Amino acid sequence: MKKQNNKDSSVKIFFRLLSYSYTYKALFFAAVIFSLISVFFAILGPLIVSDAVKLMKTDGFSMDEIIKTVGKLLAVYVPAAGFNYAYALSTNVLTQKTIRNIRNGLFVKLSKMPIKFLDETKSGILISNIINDVEAVGEGLISNITLFVMGAATIGVTLVSMLALNALIACFVVVLTPLALFGAYTLAKKGKKYFSQNQKNLGLLNAAANEMITYQKTVKAYGYEREAERIFGEKNDGLCKTSVSSQFLSSMVNPMIRYISIFTYIIVGFACVESGVPIEVTTAFLMYSNQYARPFMDVTSVITQLQSAIAAAERIFSVMDKPGETEDKKDAAVLTEFGGEVVFDNVSFSYSKDRPLIRNFSLRVKSGQKVAIVGPTGSGKTTLVNLLMRFYDVDGGAIYLDGHDIRDITRDSLRRAFGMVLQDAYLYTGTVRENIAYGKTGATEEEIVVAAKRANCYDFIMNLRDGFDTVISDGLTNISKGQKQLIFIARIMLNIPPLLILDEATSSIDTYIERRIKTVFDGMTKGRTSFVVAHRLSTILNADLILVMRDGNVVEKGTHGELMEMKGFYCELYNSQYNNV
Repeated sequence: MKKQNNKDSSVKIFFRLLSYSYTYKALFFAAVIFSLISVFFAILGPLIVSDAVKLMKTDGFSMDEIIKTVGKLLAVYVPAAGFNYAYALSTNVLTQKTIRNIRNGLFVKLSKMPIKFLDETKSGILISNIINDVEAVGEGLISNITLFVMGAATIGVTLVSMLALNALIACFVVVLTPLALFGAYTLAKKGKKYFSQNQKNLGLLNAAANEMITYQKTVKAYGYEREAERIFGEKNDGLCKTSVSSQFLSSMVNPMIRYISIFTYIIVGFACVESGVPIEVTTAFLMYSNQYARPFMDVTSVITQLQSAIAAAERIFSVMDKPGETEDKKDAAVLTEFGGEVVFDNVSFSYSKDRPLIRNFSLRVKSGQKVAIVGPTGSGKTTLVNLLMRFYDVDGGAIYLDGHDIRDITRDSLRRAFGMVLQDAYLYTGTVRENIAYGKTGATEEEIVVAAKRANCYDFIMNLRDGFDTVISDGLTNISKGQKQLIFIARIMLNIPPLLILDEATSSIDTYIERRIKTVFDGMTKGRTSFVVAHRLSTILNADLILVMRDGNVVEKGTHGELMEMKGFYCELYNSQYNNV
């Protein structure tokens, strides 16, 4: 039953991949037609050669006959080559467009996946899915779809031609063919598991390389180079072993088919001679026999690519078949105006069922209040923000925004209500201007400049080599991390939404710059409901309400003065930061 399931799975994958090519069915049919015409012309070749051999046997060749024969062969094989080129071109275009469709579909799927999936999956593996796996599918399967069509046409036409010449000898060829196919199937079946593991190991190697390169400074700072090399070496060795196993089995297929074809070729020639078949018929029969065997050799020559493609497709569809972020309710409200009142009503949440984090949490935040959330690492500070933005949904209770359960609001309108400044400022490869304008399509030059000035980054931007046209990237070091954070803040300044979330927003900025932008944040949050997740307590002294969290619970709350008078956990945190300075 398992074997049948694997077979059914491969067939389903094949037809599912075909669905991505359906949009370009005109190209597919063009490739099929070109291949059939090419086969038709190629089939005429042996007949012309047969006539030439017959002529040699009887009257011999004259110069005129030689010219006529060459002319006939050119008239057959030149168009065949032309149509074969057209077939190859249309197949290539079909392949590339289909690859584009699959890659776009996978990327769109990833953009709709819940944050939980992205948090739990290594980015290197997902990148390998988008780049390596999709490319393997294109090279191994899509590009060879029409190869099967041409092969089937060639086999059918040549078989009919051989039966017409000599049915008995043609049967020898037909009988020997299943032997070759059975051997190829057996080897391919054994190699499939190695190709699946090979694709998996490729993703793991890609993930390891991505981590080592991205965090190279950390690797060097801790003298971790040897261990990093060992880990990478283990992943590389694993890939090497599965590659050798898969390539060895697949490489045996083509030589086996060729030896069987040669054996068939010899048997056919011997049978023709022993049966007294005329030399011209024997010549044509041998040529047809060779053409009949070629499609089997063509298919087995790409067996490695085919198996790799199936394994890659399984990995792609395993991602695409995972449940995406839950859809908005059909009657979900699209809010355009917000008062800013937020209520956490008996909220419970855990990332893992066996490790509860937030339990029975309740809080009412009035419109325009500035709420600071402090506490040690792992206490649940950022989790509250994740729940508020619906990156995760609550396990119990509810969160209300202006009286609306946030699950009854469309995610798009909910998230547009918030402006987020995160601890890790993400900048994509582009100019400073483009990065600031990221949050507002069609922003004018004046708006961008004003936002930069509000974020106190205008001066350093103008000191860059190309000012606002300077190309920056999240992975490059042409500007400091603190400067990247300021540009990120300018992005929020460009289009300040009604509610704000500052998640460790100044953690990457030195104390001098922090003091400069503190007044900016005060201006941003004034009159707006804001949530400030803070490690540096100096940034939240003027908050209307400070929540002190420990192990998912609010253990204290109040203003800075009230909390200091309690002489509790907050007072301990504050003194640990500033008493010994």
